[in-house]
Amino acid sequence: MGYSEVVCHLCGVSFSIARIRCVGEPKEAAWQSSNEVASEGTFVSGEMASSRACSSGTGCCVTMRSERREHWEGVWVKDVAFAFGEGYVEEEDGDYEDEEGSEDDEPLEYGSRDELSDMEIHELSGNCDEESPCEDYLTLLRALMPLEVKPLGQEMFYLIDNSAGLLFESSIWEREKSKFGPEQEFSPVGLEHIASATCLDDRGYNGHNICASEMKGCTTYQCLAFKKHHWTPESDDQVWEGTSEVFLTGVGDMFPSRDMECPTVWPKRHGWDQEEADTYYFPQRHNSQRDVAMPFHPACFDIFTRLSLHHLGRIDIHGLISWRNIQFSDVDIMERGVFSSDPNVKSAAQQFWAHRTGDEYLAANPLYIPGLIPILESAVATDSSFSPRSSAFAPLPSQPLDQRGKTAKKDPFLTLPQEMREHVVDYLDSKEIAALRLASRAFHDLPMSLWYTLLRREMPWLWEVYSEHTPNLWTAVEAVDLKREIKEREEYENYKAVRRHIVKEEIPEALEEWEKQQPKFVGMDAKEKAQRRAESVGRMLGREYTNWHLLYKEIKKAKLKWLRNRKRIWGDVGSILDQISRLRKEEMIVD
Repeated sequence: MGYSEVVCHLCGVSFSIARIRCVGEPKEAAWQSSNEVASEGTFVSGEMASSRACSSGTGCCVTMRSERREHWEGVWVKDVAFAFGEGYVEEEDGDYEDEEGSEDDEPLEYGSRDELSDMEIHELSGNCDEESPCEDYLTLLRALMPLEVKPLGQEMFYLIDNSAGLLFESSIWEREKSKFGPEQEFSPVGLEHIASATCLDDRGYNGHNICASEMKGCTTYQCLAFKKHHWTPESDDQVWEGTSEVFLTGVGDMFPSRDMECPTVWPKRHGWDQEEADTYYFPQRHNSQRDVAMPFHPACFDIFTRLSLHHLGRIDIHGLISWRNIQFSDVDIMERGVFSSDPNVKSAAQQFWAHRTGDEYLAANPLYIPGLIPILESAVATDSSFSPRSSAFAPLPSQPLDQRGKTAKKDPFLTLPQEMREHVVDYLDSKEIAALRLASRAFHDLPMSLWYTLLRREMPWLWEVYSEHTPNLWTAVEAVDLKREIKEREEYENYKAVRRHIVKEEIPEALEEWEKQQPKFVGMDAKEKAQRRAESVGRMLGREYTNWHLLYKEIKKAKLKWLRNRKRIWGDVGSILDQISRLRKEEMIVD
């Protein structure tokens, strides 16, 4: 089949979105798409064969990237370093011998790659006796921690010189080699492409055009999966999951190609992990539609739930999964643009996602919008005398009496009462209202509340105006945080198990007391962090205390990428709801 990207089934954008960082940004601000070879690192490669579009003329650079080297003074257990216990045999290393082959009569209590001297062993064990635990021994056990990583020197950035060819790359490798001696904790991985403002590389969005924080969630995927016969509820289930035929899986990062592997998620909700998920149904590959989960961005699914509640008063999961099943076997869906009506999505959806300049909004998070909060807050009135019924504009200078009569004859709207004038503008959009205000003094004074109506009509995707809705927890969870927390917990438990084994074997009488003193695992608690983030947004503005005219102007002026993407997804998901409604009328979906 070859490389084949899976996209969000709700908005049509790939999960394999990459970003090329700029000079001065941290390494975490760069990441590659899933079509890159894993050994090339978590960044867009700067090798000449990969980045021929850019040159010294574009001002792009490269820098040497490195990764942590497995160079520890001890033994590795699940990525954690420990000292050696009595009788430990390390294979394929001549520094240690087992008890039978050792020339010493006394086996080593502890050692490292530099063996402990007899004096050191004596100091560790000399105060121990049969009756009481060795305090020095316990102190040493408590101190067993992973070795700290040594920092690497400052990054060097080299302006791309295509004219030098491979000599350019080899000279950088030679120059950087001195940083990576055997005593260093890092080893070089490869050259990373660093974007200039005029970067031409379409393997990632240019960091000059969109911040890394704006793109959070663009590579995150989640699925609706069908329940199996042994399905049982879990504590974090949403209300609809209890009665629906499907449930939400955990979340993952960077969806793999169809021809490579099944997606991995964290946590493994209801046991679902590394199973089939796709936007198409291939009869030759899939036994049943129920075997294939439906992938999407968690943010897109949250927008679906908002729209569903807005139109139907309930979250129509049955309608969504039924629509998916009906459309599922149509392999021409992407070509016909069913997933998105945005032409930029269609043009970017090549075999490899094309990261084109100007299309960065497609990767912007539609829910968590830092630039929106200051705009919303600036529109909240603090003056106790404020009223949304007040005019949005300063009063016009009064006319002389002789002029008023002439104006009234020319402008019939001046004879209408204010309530009637406001009723007239209710049928107009913002441009028509602006034109009417220029044509007639009668419409100069319009209440600020009028722009509340315009916001709801013209920007229904700006739900902060009219709706209180806390986003789903999964929209704020970062897969990398969950993965790291799970890994750290496993490492801690393995680390603790090794220490427990040593204490049990060497000083069993101290085991019970030792276990009481062991701290519980304290991780970052990715879910709690996500919950706080979710609760920080989605608050509705107070209708009586908001300057709606000011808010309307500021939103129009800001042109935020996040809101542009929210508007796009709102339209695409709205189209899906319309299709579901049509399929119900045609009795193709039966509740």
